[in-house]
Amino acid sequence: MTTHAGTIKQHDIVERHAALFAAFSRACLTDPSLLARIPHESELALVPDDDLELAAYNIAQGKRGVDAGRNVFFHHVRIADFPELREEVSAQAH
Repeated sequence: MTTHAGTIKQHDIVERHAALFAAFSRACLTDPSLLARIPHESELALVPDDDLELAAYNIAQGKRGVDAGRNVFFHHVRIADFPELREEVSAQAH
């Protein structure tokens, strides 16, 4: 099974997204100000700067939420700003 562009396998997307979300969640525990940026009662779409395929997929998914009337917050994740993210996401991508 493939996704929007036919280039990413669904299983790969799930693994890469899970790794990104888990690492971002841990970063939020270290720096709670990250959570303060996310509007209350919104869905979060993480847009990583080092994985263009995952970024495009997450943007498309977020846009679907917006089109359905949901409040979606797109958060650009600069992997270089979070060493723990860089290590974990890099390991999952390979």
